[in-house]
Amino acid sequence: MTTHMNRKSLVAASGATLLLATLLTGCGSSGGDVEAFCDDAGAIVDGSFLDDVDANSTDDPAAVYDTALERVDKVDPPSDIEEDWTMTTEAMHTYLEGMADLDPESDTYSDDMDTLMGTVDQESLQTASDNIETYLSENCEA
Repeated sequence: MTTHMNRKSLVAASGATLLLATLLTGCGSSGGDVEAFCDDAGAIVDGSFLDDVDANSTDDPAAVYDTALERVDKVDPPSDIEEDWTMTTEAMHTYLEGMADLDPESDTYSDDMDTLMGTVDQESLQTASDNIETYLSENCEA
């Protein structure tokens, strides 16, 4: 049973990292430091912000989601991109909180994910994500 739960945790954590990266690449308070934002957002985009999280060490995928959300919430976007960042992080909360209730091994998982994805305005989210991607490419070193 433990192996089964660890595999589910790993699948869920991998999905969370992929989802976060997708949300930020096109798929806090205002006035944050641009360089710090570039570093923090870059770590989210490439998934390295969860490098120290071992999904196999927990039988609770929600704990991985909580850690991811806590770290995303600590990012302080510059005022130029704050509205788009807020839109994207709110979508992350919706998705990750909803994913905590889904069973990746369920026969209905794909349909359940589609339903969850439909709870967020995808067009607005895409626009916010595109704006973040543009901001990162114009203001952050490659």
